[in-house]
Amino acid sequence: YAQGGSVRTLMKASKDGTIEEKYVVIIIREVLLALNYLHKSSIIHRDLKAANILITAAGKVMICDFGVSALLVTASSKRNTLVGTPHWMAPEVAHGNPYDTKADIWSLGIMIYEMIKGSVPHAHIMDQAKLIQMLPRLKPPRLIEGEGSKELRDFIAMCLKEMPSEVCRILALSYFWY
Repeated sequence: YAQGGSVRTLMKASKDGTIEEKYVVIIIREVLLALNYLHKSSIIHRDLKAANILITAAGKVMICDFGVSALLVTASSKRNTLVGTPHWMAPEVAHGNPYDTKADIWSLGIMIYEMIKGSVPHAHIMDQAKLIQMLPRLKPPRLIEGEGSKELRDFIAMCLKEMPSEVCRILALSYFWY
């Protein structure tokens, strides 16, 4: 039980539906620690989003909802099943290409975007099948100047890479970031 509710619940309770960057970075630091543990254990969460991050009354941050998580058999294993919530889904997952823990890094970038902007990119697209078809062709979303610090905007850009092979740098950088 997490008395603070989910990050999404906290967003809804705020006056503008967002979370201040000073709190976003604390939440993300804790999510990165959890992802580091999961990924070292060869587990992909596959549904990382603000609604699946819980905050306790003491401010502890926890990832929840492992209903679609997957265990990779080896460190180089890949998955190719279409699971997760489309708006947070990495393009390679939506396209049906093999993927690994780097797909969670994409979802992390979308989740940060969501906390800063109040909604996910392409939130207006309600047809999930249409969105899944579009995701591999869409440019990765970016925050513009004035929407978070330069460091946060750069961090999101490192998470949201078109080519999963470019994400390997982010794993080391993200765990260093906290």
